[in-house]
Amino acid sequence: MKKSSKDSFFLSYMKPNINVNPKEEKEKFTNMYIEEIKRRTKIFQELNYDRRHIKKRIKQNIRWEFELLGLPEFYNLIDKIIDQTYTPKR
Repeated sequence: MKKSSKDSFFLSYMKPNINVNPKEEKEKFTNMYIEEIKRRTKIFQELNYDRRHIKKRIKQNIRWEFELLGLPEFYNLIDKIIDQTYTPKR
């Protein structure tokens, strides 16, 4: 059976012609999660959780999110990110 141009148009999604740089994508992914950790910290702080509980809770969430993939590299930065984001109330 001969392929028509119509067929090739509809199957073009099967052959993406996007040049992806894995290093850039990994960096974007890491930055996205760092921003998410900062947002979660602010939310928990607004709910009057203390810093120790926030660290524990966010680490538990990240472990759950990545339980099938293994812990991400940024996991070891969670405490530092929370310490930088958390602002003690006066």
